[in-house]
Amino acid sequence: MVTFHLVLLTWILFRATDLASAWTITTRIFTLEPGDMPAAWSPFVAMALLLAAQALHLKRRWLHRCERHPRGTAVLAAAALVFFPLVFSGAPSPEFIYFQF
Repeated sequence: MVTFHLVLLTWILFRATDLASAWTITTRIFTLEPGDMPAAWSPFVAMALLLAAQALHLKRRWLHRCERHPRGTAVLAAAALVFFPLVFSGAPSPEFIYFQF
């Protein structure tokens, strides 16, 4: 997760026209200043915050259930380890991206 966010932040340097605009973009991300962000984005930001709060709540509930039922959690994890490879292994593998070179 840390690597993903570091990559996203460094992409700002490639997108921005100069270092000053890159700095402005970065500070607006972390301070949530409206700046040039259209007002139509406000509901999306609010929804993202609500989804993050819901995900944290579900994680706490899931961890609590795992602590109460450790054997059920182990069975569920083992079933997932068997089930997911069976489901996702049926797709044909695409050709290697540089196959023609």
